[in-house]
Amino acid sequence: MSSNDYFYQNEICGYQELSLDDINKNLVCIAVENPIYYEAITNSNYRQIVLGIDPDEFDKLAIAWCKKRMLIK
Repeated sequence: MSSNDYFYQNEICGYQELSLDDINKNLVCIAVENPIYYEAITNSNYRQIVLGIDPDEFDKLAIAWCKKRMLIK
């Protein structure tokens, strides 16, 4: 059983899936509402998602992640 541990919630949401496993190995997900730009590229051997987001929002997301991981105070 797993749930989500949100470390940042705004127009961009960042969360880590929680389970009984080692938290440092659990997936980290980013959800973006109404990105400025987006593109999905897929073929049989390749997948890529490109999102254009506000740089100030990305800074806040990055800082929240670094605090969660105790990389900064």
